[in-house]
Amino acid sequence: MSKKQAIKVMSTLASYRIMIPVTVFVYSEFAEEWPDLVKSWATTYNIGLRGTHPYPPGNFEKMSPNWIREAVVSAELLLHELGIIPMYYLFDSVEDDKNVIEVLTKRGFRIIRPESNFPPKFKHTLTVDNYYKFRDVERVPKALRVIYEQLKAANGGILSLNTNLPDTFMNLVFLLDYLVENSGSSLTSLDNCIT
Repeated sequence: MSKKQAIKVMSTLASYRIMIPVTVFVYSEFAEEWPDLVKSWATTYNIGLRGTHPYPPGNFEKMSPNWIREAVVSAELLLHELGIIPMYYLFDSVEDDKNVIEVLTKRGFRIIRPESNFPPKFKHTLTVDNYYKFRDVERVPKALRVIYEQLKAANGGILSLNTNLPDTFMNLVFLLDYLVENSGSSLTSLDNCIT
């Protein structure tokens, strides 16, 4: 995550008029660089793991099982040193990979695969024509529509917002009001979502 973007997003969540149940997924290198920041988030929100650092898409899954295990264990131990016990791992890949899943399950992680991602990982990919050529005030409704369609198709579920997308902060402001006031959905923590 970018520290600047992450702080903007987390400040928006913290200042919202009701408590929003959120799990913040961090790379361990981010936690190592900004330990006080991550520890302050952990007082209010669940902290989950995204791994040690971002790999180029699809490369983590191609590594040998020993490298995968080393990456997961080192990331987990670093958060333990900060007094944070991560229970959830945000699975970045869109494809199942038995080596990654085996390592995560043996370490006791609950693997999170969101029903809705922004930016999207499946269809509705953001392109110049359908998203980026528009002004930010025009992109927000487009983003909310994509999120709404993904959640509606899955009949609710877990929503993942990537703080590295510059629009995430602006989208979040409007998304909170939509989810709380208009969607008819109830917001709940991951602990209640997963049985």
